[in-house]
Amino acid sequence: DVAAGTTDVQIALTPGVIVQGQVLTRNERRPVARAVVQIWSAAPPHGTVVAQSDIQGSFTVRLGPGLYRRRAFAHGYASPNWERLLITGERPEQSVTLLVAGKGRLRGTVRDAATGDPLSGARLVLMSEGSTAAAATTGADGAFLLEAVEGENDLRLEAPPGYQPPEQAGLRVVVTAGETQSLPELWLAPAR
Repeated sequence: DVAAGTTDVQIALTPGVIVQGQVLTRNERRPVARAVVQIWSAAPPHGTVVAQSDIQGSFTVRLGPGLYRRRAFAHGYASPNWERLLITGERPEQSVTLLVAGKGRLRGTVRDAATGDPLSGARLVLMSEGSTAAAATTGADGAFLLEAVEGENDLRLEAPPGYQPPEQAGLRVVVTAGETQSLPELWLAPAR
């Protein structure tokens, strides 16, 4: 909130911590070049630092002490979820590694168990390594499409208003990189 041309402005700077990182594939631990790295401040004031890995998969940023969330993505790869990063400020440098995995897609439909009609407004949450990785809501055709990282993921179905929660809490799915997997139809019963 400083007007252009103001001359009596004081800005306090802190040295910060140099964060040296590397983006690697989860399975082979190969460096990933040109990956976009996002580091989000988990505490106010919220902000995002963006960097890109070099040909060796390395990147460097400077951050102030605090709690952050981090992830990376590149062509065909993504972090399974946002990972926690704590910068204490006790050391002038800190090293981090971000793992990425190949991406695939999950496609399916949700239907009304009483009528067989497509069900809109059902929410699907994809969990990877214990954290939310993606979410989608079905449209008028009852369809959904989610991007997911390769490997085991858990898919949770949440009922829209007027429907009972599903009997089975979730569905374990194995995603293959580069493929679109069609899931069996999911059904929700109207509330009684």
